Amino acid sequence: MLVVTDDTDPTPYPTQWEDFDWSFLKAGRMTTRLDRRPRPNATRLNVSVRTPHIVTTSDGAARYTASDEEVVAFKIDLPEDHALKPLRQIGG
Repeated sequence: MLVVTDDTDPTPYPTQWEDFDWSFLKAGRMTTRLDRRPRPNATRLNVSVRTPHIVTTSDGAARYTASDEEVVAFKIDLPEDHALKPLRQIGG
């Protein structure tokens, strides 16, 4: 599970496709997509890889969320012009 922040705000980025399962390619492989671009004044993304925690919803469904147990953390420096680059359109 990934928890991503930037160097301007400690609030985690919202995600979509959180932990989309790619284990058919290789065991333990998953994807998380950020739901928004980094802030224009951000210079770095902080990524924390955490162990999964299973949460049961009120309707009895189970979903994964990030636990507080950090496995590894790393930083990604953003290009200076990252806020100026256009978003890519997928599928059209």
